[in-house]
Amino acid sequence: MMRMQRKDKVIVEVQIDDIDKYLLKGWIFPDYVDKLKGGKGDKSSYRDFDPLQIKIGVKIELEHGAENPLQALEITLDHLTEFDKYYYHLSEMESVMEKETKLSFSDYIKKIASKIVLSNLFEDYQRILSIIYDDNMSGKNTFKNIQDRLIDLYGSPYTDSKILKEILDNLVKKDLLSMLNGDYYIP
Repeated sequence: MMRMQRKDKVIVEVQIDDIDKYLLKGWIFPDYVDKLKGGKGDKSSYRDFDPLQIKIGVKIELEHGAENPLQALEITLDHLTEFDKYYYHLSEMESVMEKETKLSFSDYIKKIASKIVLSNLFEDYQRILSIIYDDNMSGKNTFKNIQDRLIDLYGSPYTDSKILKEILDNLVKKDLLSMLNGDYYIP
């Protein structure tokens, strides 16, 4: 429950599920005070955001450990200030995760890794080319050395050898590695 106040100063206790309806009618939260300093929403007003996003946010933040509805509102404002459709996208992501958790753990990781790698293909090309053309790598551009260097610099998306091989093969096909003078090979 949250206390809400109408323009004529009438105050009622409102179920969290109904706060969007009251906000649409111009009701306010008379007890709202920004207590968590340093958040992105410190200078924001709940009136600046979609009431449905606020309702969803308050419910989620209460589930995620906010101590009370007003603290949940404050955390919600921080998120909505950063991205005004934060809770819409959060629910979409959770829905996708629920579907994908039916996969085995290793299949799930492979799927996520391939999405990361494929969605950042241009960035991958830039990273790979910077390693290949790095003076310290001269003469050491084997698949394993390139992969080890990518993992050192950028982490786990490059641990899947099959995906990395596809990226490197694609680079070769596009003749972007022709300047290597034959020192790149796939074992």
